[in-house]
Amino acid sequence: MVDTEQKGTGMDARLKPLAILIAVGTLMRLALAAWFPLGNDEAYHTLFLRHPQASYFDHPPMLMVVESVGMTLLGQSPETVTSLGARLGFIALFAGSTWLMFRLTRRLFGREAGILAAFALNLSAYHTVAAGTFALPDGPLLFFWLLTMDRLAVALSASEKSEKATVAWVQVGLAWGLAMLSKYHAVFLPFGAVLYVLIRPNCRRTLLSAGPWIAVLVGSILFSPVVWWNATHDWASFAFQSGRATGGGFNPATLAGAIGGQIAYLTPWIWWPAVAGIYALVRGRFPDRSTDDSPLNARVFLLSLALPATMIFLFVAARKQVLPHWSLVGLIPAFPLIGKQWADALAQPERRNGTVRQLRFATGFVVIAALFVSLHARFGLIPWASLGPVGQRLAKVDMTLDGQIWSGLTRQMKEKGWLPGPDDFIFTSRWYESGHLARELDPSTRVLCYNAKDSRGFADWGRPEDFIGRDGILVSMSAKPEIEPACYDRWFEGIEPLGTIQIEASGMVVRTARIYRCVRQKTVFPFDRRFDPNQPRRMIATKPEVKSVR
Repeated sequence: MVDTEQKGTGMDARLKPLAILIAVGTLMRLALAAWFPLGNDEAYHTLFLRHPQASYFDHPPMLMVVESVGMTLLGQSPETVTSLGARLGFIALFAGSTWLMFRLTRRLFGREAGILAAFALNLSAYHTVAAGTFALPDGPLLFFWLLTMDRLAVALSASEKSEKATVAWVQVGLAWGLAMLSKYHAVFLPFGAVLYVLIRPNCRRTLLSAGPWIAVLVGSILFSPVVWWNATHDWASFAFQSGRATGGGFNPATLAGAIGGQIAYLTPWIWWPAVAGIYALVRGRFPDRSTDDSPLNARVFLLSLALPATMIFLFVAARKQVLPHWSLVGLIPAFPLIGKQWADALAQPERRNGTVRQLRFATGFVVIAALFVSLHARFGLIPWASLGPVGQRLAKVDMTLDGQIWSGLTRQMKEKGWLPGPDDFIFTSRWYESGHLARELDPSTRVLCYNAKDSRGFADWGRPEDFIGRDGILVSMSAKPEIEPACYDRWFEGIEPLGTIQIEASGMVVRTARIYRCVRQKTVFPFDRRFDPNQPRRMIATKPEVKSVR
């Protein structure tokens, strides 16, 4: 039976494991956040704080809002925000996600299942590390996705009893709107709610009531700034994200890669019970936990919210390569099932010992891995230089060295006098490299990304015509010198090589950068998506006016 709310010390004692889980997990994430350097996406995401907008080319604005919370709490500015400051809000949100997972699962399957579902969420590699620590949109999406599910459970339970629940539906709209402001994946939540309503006979009349439509209205109002931003930017963000999910023919290799990525991101001991739980729902093997007090059909509820995102992303993955974490939102409804499975197993003497060993192994793996990565990021535990050629190759993909790489590059450029003057600019061909440079250089230095196909937010943070007649410093990290700077010949009057910088970290050379001075830009580069890159628009002034862009 579903637990009812209890008062007194008994409830506190039974919630102690949840409190310990949140406290210990938060402390570990704080250490990881403070010691692990900002990754490619994160370095670029911190630039959102310098350019507050209603939305951005690749993500809605919630990412910037959450970053600003940590920055403000630590008294930092957009130009000086640290890795801990940028990540602090995301760590706090994951503590809330852990609690929401417990509350939702308790509502469906009881208190013990709720604690174990929250535990499972913290044992899944991607959620507990990436979404739970790093400055990525997946952290806010997880929190508001769970909040939407929790409020939907209340609203749909009232619908099952033919009761009005206007307040609950308003709460659904607020939660869903905030989820949409986090990541576009939240568009699948209404499909899941409608699917539940259509399947359950007692709920079908709900579509004729005001509640769901109020939720849609409230959520749409919250999301309207993103729509406005897209409308005033040629629908760039919607076109970019939808374009990543279209095209291609059937490709079993990409589908297998997506599934393999899920297994790696969640870890096998979380992925398998999650998939097994969804399969049990499809086959009708999961018992209906509805009661007179809570008539919500847990099986239909979780299945309805899991299927839309899961099926769509698997369909896309069968046609083109996708990032593994895209489809993980479809498995969020599986975590209450994991908690229920583990609670049932622990209640059976013949299965208890095996389940305890499994949970101990999973816990040990996550704790040891998180501690090791944190300590390696802080103290450099792995001596890559002593491992020879193999160590040199592995060091190139060691993300804990990113901070040393980019600080070392900018330091050497300053020593050699290769940084741009006050009226010039510096650029790369990759948005994440430009993001790192902008983080390391003085905020007054103008950093651009000259990539006609994908310059992300850099396309909206400067007017292309402002750089006509100016010199640019090209930082090329490409392994193929014949590609750069040749592709920029058409944009400048001349390109002069300045030299090569070898960047050392962990006692070896891990990256090589080639630096060029690009003399007097003569045409408008189409990084703002307004111009056709195949037909560059010339805007050469007869007497170029050089002005500061700071």
